[in-house]
Amino acid sequence: MDPATAAFLANLALIGDSQAVQMNYYANIQAQDARGGYGVETKWEGSIDAWVTKNHTVIVMLGSNDAYNYLGGVLTQRVTEIARYYGRRAKQVVWFGPPCSWLAQKYPYLPKIDQVIEEAILDLKMPNVRYVSLFPLTAPRGTCLRDKYRSVDGIHFSPEGYANLAAFVIKTVGPK
Repeated sequence: MDPATAAFLANLALIGDSQAVQMNYYANIQAQDARGGYGVETKWEGSIDAWVTKNHTVIVMLGSNDAYNYLGGVLTQRVTEIARYYGRRAKQVVWFGPPCSWLAQKYPYLPKIDQVIEEAILDLKMPNVRYVSLFPLTAPRGTCLRDKYRSVDGIHFSPEGYANLAAFVIKTVGPK
């Protein structure tokens, strides 16, 4: 591994739901707070402060568990609060939206969550905070992938899927 990539990986921090739980293994992100079943209503602010400096990139992977927050109208507010909080503390914040899953067919508003999060990030107008949709990666032809990259539940990733996701995240946020 080249020195720039090694230094970059040492300065990653992560918060997220179950989609992020395996990222420490596949992307070697040691500074993390990832919890299955949690969404933006959780008090994420401060949970990784012991690790975050102005040299860090904070990766946020939230949205998969936020249907009630979307329907209740608090999704935009919480995305804004979380992104602003870490945007003021870190070199950069990259929020990765929820991946497409079989839930998108069952609950048609789930793809809207992706759009709401993106709009909230754009409205912040913070140059060090950006949004990356995972829908192009997980639904490249408009249909959610249910292949070797997904677990049998159709929501989470398989080991190959987490390795693919980690590579995508590092490529997206890593040194150019």
